[in-house]
Formats: sequence, C-alpha cells, structure tokens
Amino acid sequence: MKNRTIPYGYQGTNGNIIIHPNESVIVTMICQAYISGTSLLNIANSLTEQQIEYMPGTVSWNKSRIKRIIEDERYLGTDKYPEIISIDIFQAMQQIKNERNTQKDTDRQAEIFQIGIPVLCPECKKPLIRRQDKRCKCKGRWSCEQQDGCKTLIAKDDSELLADITAIINQLISNPWSVRANEERRTETSIELQRLNNEIGFMLDSNDIDKTALRKKLFECMAQKYKEIDSTRYSTQRLIDELIATEPLDTFSPDLLKKIAKAIMLQKDGTVALILTNDQMIRKESDDGSHNPTT
Repeated sequence: MKNRTIPYGYQGTNGNIIIHPNESVIVTMICQAYISGTSLLNIANSLTEQQIEYMPGTVSWNKSRIKRIIEDERYLGTDKYPEIISIDIFQAMQQIKNERNTQKDTDRQAEIFQIGIPVLCPECKKPLIRRQDKRCKCKGRWSCEQQDGCKTLIAKDDSELLADITAIINQLISNPWSVRANEERRTETSIELQRLNNEIGFMLDSNDIDKTALRKKLFECMAQKYKEIDSTRYSTQRLIDELIATEPLDTFSPDLLKKIAKAIMLQKDGTVALILTNDQMIRKESDDGSHNPTT
C-alpha cells in the first residue's frame, strides 16, 4: 500500500509545502462533518462513495485516515505547514474525540486481559476483540473486527465470562477422565495429503519420470504425514495429569487456563466453551447438572 509523504491537504512546490487547493477543501469538510456528529466510519464511507482521491489513483478511505487528519496538529500551521484549520476547530474535534472514546478508562491490568488465549468468533472462528462501552447495560463487548471478518458483536459481562470459564475448569477437575471423549480422532486423509498422493501417483504413471521432482514430492508428502501425526492421546494424558493434580478453583486462574486450553469459543447467546489442548470442546454444564454436548 502506498503512503503519502506529505499530509493530505498539502502539496510540495519548489521545495516548499503549500496548501493543495482541492484537498484542503476536503480537510475542512472532514472537520466540519466530525464536529457535526458524523462518525469516522461514515465520513470515510462518504468520501469513498464520492470517489474522492486520497492520493493519485486511490479513492478508498478508512477510519484510520480520517482519524489521522482530525488529530494532526500540522493543520494549525507551523513554520513548515501553512494553516488549514483554526485552533478552535481543532480543540473542538479533540474534545469530541475524547468524549467518544469509550476505551480510554479501560484497565488493561484487569483479569479479563489476563486470559492469555484467544476468544474466537462463532461465525468465522477468528479472534474477537474485547471492547467496553459504559453507555450500555452490559459494558463488556466482544467484536469481530478482522478486515475480512464477519463483524459479529457479542455482549458478555467480564465477571460472567470468567465465572463460566472457571465453572468449566472445575467440571474438568471433578471429572478429569471426561476429556477422553474426544480421544479417537478422524482417520481420513487430509485434503493436502490427498493432493500430494495424487501428484506422486501421476508422476509414477508417467512414461518419463523426473526423479528429482519425484524425490522432492516424496519428501513433501513425508513431511505432511509427520505434521499430521495424531498426538491426541499424548495431549489427553497430559490434560488428565494436570487436572488430577489440581484442586477445585475458588477464583479464575489464567495460568491453569493457558495450560489446559488453546482457545475460548464465545457463542452469540453468550454461552462459553473451552477448546482444550487436545482439540476437544467442553461446554459448561446446564443448570440441571447435565453436560452440554462436546465435540
């Protein structure tokens, strides 16, 4: 991706930086829209829809580009950059930005940030990002913000999430052998291994065998087979040993969580499951004491 060397709104002429007649108008429009209450995303979408160039040949805008403009003090005028916006407009934008920032009071030392393993989106299986919004009844929110993600948003109170995780761990501590349920893994050949076997078969059927290429393909196939060796039994036994040696938890333990699980699956309805180190998924027991399904 290309980057601008001069802030949007300016241009270089004969070694000097001067105001760009068209871009400076867009900078002013952006500032006015932001002060009037338009969000960064909506401003970016509007500029993209209008096919306004950010730089020659680039008409796509995003929140980051708009944010850089409203935060850039160079637009106030310095010995190098002429003034495009006034100090009053700049200060008004900073005040609005601070008021809109729902993450500024986030305590990064809180237990919720000590989980240490990813919380996964139930739709696209990508890591969710924890946000907080004090304006909402449930302040804890988990959102899928990957560029190609599904934009899922799940409300889940931090204390409830940690309590659910702890409850699942205690289930396992009380019955360590329950993790054996997933000990038998699928035995079918993976798509990648099928592809390599097919290519090797095609080479062997050829009338003119390229021994160097065949040897290389055989090594690739062996490496893939080694990669796919089923280590579930070993992982399962390590899990059982760890759980047997652990007393029931009174409070959330991030250290134990990282030892026995590789991820947390958070469903849209707020229910929680742990994906253990042997790839088994364990959900919280239902209120009547029965186990929810595991996979």
